[in-house]
Amino acid sequence: MEYQLMLIYINGSMKRLLEEYFEGIGFFRYTIHSGLEACWAKQIRHKNTQVWPGTDCLFYMTIKKSEVPGMIKGLKKFRMGLAEGVAMSVSTHPVSAYIPDLYKAEINEYDF
Repeated sequence: MEYQLMLIYINGSMKRLLEEYFEGIGFFRYTIHSGLEACWAKQIRHKNTQVWPGTDCLFYMTIKKSEVPGMIKGLKKFRMGLAEGVAMSVSTHPVSAYIPDLYKAEINEYDF
């Protein structure tokens, strides 16, 4: 079975809304990296300072490849409910590009 690593980058102030969305659809397989600082353009930054307030967060999810289209469709609907200026992006990548299949790895007893 093929799996995809899905990354969702979103404004930190929307973190709880996205978590509630996942709870609503019964999806509980994600990890959150909060407190990210970002620079989107010269005048658009989240640096967690008085000059550039706010932070972003990244959701990491591993889902079956067959579930990706439905998840993206649902995330598009979720995004439509957010204000226009809220940062949110989604990307998917094959898990095998990052995590090798250890059952198929060739390991020699002298490699240690």
